[in-house]
Amino acid sequence: MGFWVRLMKTGRSLTVPERARQLYEAGVALFLDRGYRDVDVDDIVAECGVSRGTFYGSFRNKRHLLDQIMIRASDDLALAVFADRDWSEVADRDAFIAEFHALVGRALQHIHDHAQLLAFVILAAPGVDADALGMMISRYREISARMADILEIAAERGWLRSDVPVDLVWAGQLVMSTLAQAATPALLGSGEPFDVDEITDFVTNYLLGGIRAVLPAD
Repeated sequence: MGFWVRLMKTGRSLTVPERARQLYEAGVALFLDRGYRDVDVDDIVAECGVSRGTFYGSFRNKRHLLDQIMIRASDDLALAVFADRDWSEVADRDAFIAEFHALVGRALQHIHDHAQLLAFVILAAPGVDADALGMMISRYREISARMADILEIAAERGWLRSDVPVDLVWAGQLVMSTLAQAATPALLGSGEPFDVDEITDFVTNYLLGGIRAVLPAD
């Protein structure tokens, strides 16, 4: 018996937002367990102990629920990575390096902590249809663009090598692609050790070394 069915049996009525969250979380759990194509609306409402009408009061259909999962997962990742930090307040090169290191660590820790969900969103969901793929690409570009904005601040402050031409949009994508690649063992559930601190140090040094396209020589 699902958690939400047990909750309903306590007799407490749920608000509309709570019901939407109930259905959302049940959908996530079922998609991760069985895969998107092997779950239908009846499975989700059965897990929650509610009617199909209740589901359609929150989501247009199963595909709409998938969109919401992809949006929320990518939003949560972006929030964890950028932490609403105002990079214009970073005072100097050393502070930039420290902040960048912390950003890499937050990204890898979030991926580690939510590996199964992110593996579904990044690797499985885009294969559902062209729109899902387009959404994933769009979300990747948005997060990469925010990374490029950070690098642009560093460039404006003179913390990037002026003798090396850098396409900051490309550099932002490089950072995000490198983070995803570094987190591949966690995303794939390979069972390999995933020491977030160790990998953070390695990835930060790798990026800031290659981003000597990014930082001046000592």
